[in-house]
Amino acid sequence: MKTLFVYTDINVKGGAKSYHFGVGILSAALKRAGFPTSLHYMYDHYDPRGLLARIERESPGLLAFTGDSTQFPYVKKLLAEIGPEVGKRGIVTLVGGTHASLYPDCINESPHLDVLCRGEGEETIVELVQRLAGGRNFSDVRNLWVKRADGEIIKNPMRPFIEDLDSLPFSDRDPDFIDYQAIIDSDFDRVMFMLSRGCPYSCTYCGSPAMGKLQEGKYVRFFSVDRAIGELKDIQARFRFKSIFFADDVF
Repeated sequence: MKTLFVYTDINVKGGAKSYHFGVGILSAALKRAGFPTSLHYMYDHYDPRGLLARIERESPGLLAFTGDSTQFPYVKKLLAEIGPEVGKRGIVTLVGGTHASLYPDCINESPHLDVLCRGEGEETIVELVQRLAGGRNFSDVRNLWVKRADGEIIKNPMRPFIEDLDSLPFSDRDPDFIDYQAIIDSDFDRVMFMLSRGCPYSCTYCGSPAMGKLQEGKYVRFFSVDRAIGELKDIQARFRFKSIFFADDVF
């Protein structure tokens, strides 16, 4: 069963394309579990027809959207336009990311949105796809809010934060998933990379403190030095770039 990720990157100033760290590692986790993935990167302009053509071509079982609060309006608009066709095909629709995590009631804003994921999604999406592929019920998967046919929302408890980041695979930068070199080229030959998750501070203007309260366990975590260098060497061997920007909340 295939998962088609949808990443809207619309009306963002600056001109450079971007690599979504969350989607990249979710795809890698699914591939490691034996499930194929693809990505529809909707850069710069809103294109529901292009997405629908991709769905018709690939016939995914799961259509997974991500987005912060600036992008969720586009996700909602897409679901309104393509939702009826997606529903006819029996495709499950999912949204995750910071907006969904911190404002999960947004699941009620779209009648064509089936599932919402809160918090870290690597373990959750693998379990969800395993159950979908096996034709099994997924309404009790932790971290998920699931909309029943009668409109009732099942709100499942949260699983703990992933304790060992080294247990995660390298993010998916394969050419069958994304043109990663084009992203580097669009951003002055620069690679974006993260060494950690979480932030120890509680700035009122930032969503990170609220994200840190969603799940049990240690929020601020780091890749080991060997793990971080290993992934950077993998990028170096496969792509051309001149600099690395570390995008961690606190370097």
